[in-house]
Amino acid sequence: MRPDQDRRRWLTRTEAAKRLGTTIAGVRRLEGKTLFPETIAGIERFRPSEIAAILKCRSSLSNPVSPKPRPPRWRNLGEEAAAVFALFAEGKDLREIVTTLHVCPERVRTLYHHWTTDLDTGEHLRPPKHPKPPPAHSRPRSPASAALRGQSSSLPQSPDARPVASSDDQPTDLTVSSNAVTALLEKLLGNH
Repeated sequence: MRPDQDRRRWLTRTEAAKRLGTTIAGVRRLEGKTLFPETIAGIERFRPSEIAAILKCRSSLSNPVSPKPRPPRWRNLGEEAAAVFALFAEGKDLREIVTTLHVCPERVRTLYHHWTTDLDTGEHLRPPKHPKPPPAHSRPRSPASAALRGQSSSLPQSPDARPVASSDDQPTDLTVSSNAVTALLEKLLGNH
């Protein structure tokens, strides 16, 4: 029994596309011209002899028809950048790179900026990964800690408050008094 007579061996549209090295849309374009599907059990199928005839015709041509090349699929952005950089090195322009690699023009322009910027300049233009914390002396302090350091005039002053002498007997800005600390704690705790 020939394959065309055994309808179980007829090809689906997907199988025909694989054998012809084209897409399902490519098979649809051939329908009614060189391919004539028949519906078998609700599925359109193609005779193996029709597929073989198309393949034989293609192989006899001096310039065989090949399927349209697919755009490359990048595993990561590094591979894409490497391919674009290689075309920059060959002197290709924006249009050639976009049509060859199927990369959007904005991405090519961004990569061109990286291509033309040397490594040292690029590093200086990068924002820091971790911003520096503000210096310790510029951090806001709580009112209680400011009062303890004698920086607030709203502290109740005790009559026995006296300046603390430094090691070279010069007075400092800090005043120490057990009564002042007690008064501050009472004020903060609300125990007047």
